[in-house]
Amino acid sequence: MADHLSKDPKLAGPSELFERAETYYLGEKVQQDLGEALKFWRLAADKGHLVAQSRLAQAYRDGLGLEVDLEKSFDWLIKAFLSGHNDSNIQLGQLFFQGPKVEKELERCLIKWRLAAEQGEAQAQYNLGRSYYFQVGVDKDQAQGVKYFRLAADQGHPMAQFFLSEALQNGLGAQKDLAEAFKICNLAADQGLAEGRLILGQLYFYGDGVEKDLAKTVKLWRQAAEQDLATAQLNLGTFYSFTPGMKKDPFKTLKYWRLAADRAQPIALFNLGVAFHDGHMVEKKIDKALRYWRLAADQGNLDAQFNLGTLYHSGHGLKKDQAMALKYWHLAADHGLVEAQVYLGQIYSTGHGVEKDLARGLIYWRLAADKGDSRAQFYIGQAYMLGQVLDHNPDQAIKYWFMAAEAGNPLGQYHIGVSYLKGIVLEQDLKLAFKYISLAAQRNYPPALELLKKWPG
Repeated sequence: MADHLSKDPKLAGPSELFERAETYYLGEKVQQDLGEALKFWRLAADKGHLVAQSRLAQAYRDGLGLEVDLEKSFDWLIKAFLSGHNDSNIQLGQLFFQGPKVEKELERCLIKWRLAAEQGEAQAQYNLGRSYYFQVGVDKDQAQGVKYFRLAADQGHPMAQFFLSEALQNGLGAQKDLAEAFKICNLAADQGLAEGRLILGQLYFYGDGVEKDLAKTVKLWRQAAEQDLATAQLNLGTFYSFTPGMKKDPFKTLKYWRLAADRAQPIALFNLGVAFHDGHMVEKKIDKALRYWRLAADQGNLDAQFNLGTLYHSGHGLKKDQAMALKYWHLAADHGLVEAQVYLGQIYSTGHGVEKDLARGLIYWRLAADKGDSRAQFYIGQAYMLGQVLDHNPDQAIKYWFMAAEAGNPLGQYHIGVSYLKGIVLEQDLKLAFKYISLAAQRNYPPALELLKKWPG
């Protein structure tokens, strides 16, 4: 492998370094070499690559080519978590540190940290703070976590200051206090902590605990971005594209989103996919949209998974593939994306591209309805009214149609209006009938428009 990566890997970008690490780890086209994989994962992680950081967290946890070190494992996992790596969001806490060997080592670490914390060691206090805060080896107790964060923060521990500030901003384990959160976050930022600069920039952006100041926001986020913090790069790109009252700057938006995407930041990857799909700020290229969305989807970005499903379903810019469409829609729906749940409900209920399965369709519609989606609420009501899979229950139908109507759904509004008009389940009331049918008509629902044309008087 005589190339620039071999000569001076530090000059390579984080994604390139990560890909090389994966090549050595899997033994693809080269002899498998865990030592080289770890070397390139570390280089990529040091440059802010989220997945490389997560890989190192696992390696330190499992002793994969390294001595087991749960403190370092926790450090890397938190770095990935704070930059938006989806697996870290899921794994952070008890789930990540499971298994007899790991739990035994964690128990040993907790004893060591408690003894050191009692002696006033700031790092040990910080370790205990995050253990309680994220439920690692102990029952979750955010108030106890905040107590230890404060002890370490008072000694100048920057990450303890960061998490204490976060707790105070969000009222987690402590009473919400934006002014104190700002003060403590300032201390972390003054020590050069990238994450502190990121959150301090957000406080200035929203005017939380301090007077709003967009110039300071940009300055702080640039500093954090230069420290390879992918979330700061993402925020800067979004700032230059979507901040109200600010002149848009597509060049800077793309520059910072690309920097974040090179570190595998999933939202940045998704945003670039949208840009190439829509031809917004860049030349329209479906193949590039697919590439970015696949990378984001692989990290669990639900919007990217849904969009990929839609592309495969429509065959727009690529070969139509219903199996792939369903794969990505299921990934998104099963992790809670309402839009995917509604789509799957529709597809299974109509048999469009799949074997018709009303019962399965209703499962997805109910998931979406429970999250307030008005389309799903209407369809659940329809199933109750028609006795499709669900037992015929007009009262339940009206209940769900009312939910949909109040959320502005024209089908729900129309059916409630007709129910009032004809006295179906509801007591006949022409004024309320007119009200709901008019609401549906305002949304250009054709049956409502036709009915109003024939309305007496």
